[in-house]
This record gives sequence, C-alpha cells and structure tokens, in this order.
Amino acid sequence: MPEQNRRKPSLKALREGRAKAGIPDASFWEDARIDIPPGKQQITLKLDRNIIAYFRQHGRGVNTRINAVLKSYVEKMEGES
Repeated sequence: MPEQNRRKPSLKALREGRAKAGIPDASFWEDARIDIPPGKQQITLKLDRNIIAYFRQHGRGVNTRINAVLKSYVEKMEGES
C-alpha cells in the first residue's frame, strides 16, 4: 500500500489503544522523579573498551557488576591496611 494512502490513526484511537494496553498517559509522569537509592552516587566514568565489552557480554546489570568488582577490591585493600 503506498505511503500516502495509509490512514493515520486518530488521537482518540491512539488514546483508547494506550488505555487498553495499560499504558499510562502523560499525566502519569507529572509527579515522577528520579530516585537514587541511598548510599549511591551517579557519576560519569570512562573505561577501556575491552573492559566495557567484558561486562556487557554477560548481559544486563553492567553497572551492578562493575560496582560489585570495585566494592570487593576496596574491601580487600582496606583489609590489608
């Protein structure tokens, strides 16, 4: 079917479809906020490509695994002092 002959769904149809699918409308996000768990701080960190590739090959949770490795390193270093 040619692109110009396709009918675009109406805004009402889109809203009804979203409601049926359980997708919240924009008002759902009005009071949303980012909640960083206590004790964690967001930073920007530059890592070598091979380090990132290693952690990514194990799937989701890259930041969690990197944090666990760093945490165990710090605990070991503190235990040796």
